[in-house]
Amino acid sequence: ANCVSGVNDISVTNPHVFPNPAKENITFDVVENATLTIYALTGELLLEKEISGKHTLALDGFANGIYHYQLRSSSENSTGKFQIIK
Repeated sequence: ANCVSGVNDISVTNPHVFPNPAKENITFDVVENATLTIYALTGELLLEKEISGKHTLALDGFANGIYHYQLRSSSENSTGKFQIIK
């Protein structure tokens, strides 16, 4: 029998990234260990870091703008965007 529960897993392919737009911090919430990579719109690599669970990143060194992120785990990959408005 197939059962549907009201609980959604937060995976690497469907990460919970909040708040977006961000001001001082942004949180990436994933189930698996993953490599977080952040790029400027120009394609410049700004950050690469191993994360797991709920990881909050301080945005001190980032300027206002739109950024791309990539999350890679051993089984999944995901990409997305976030905006910083200070």
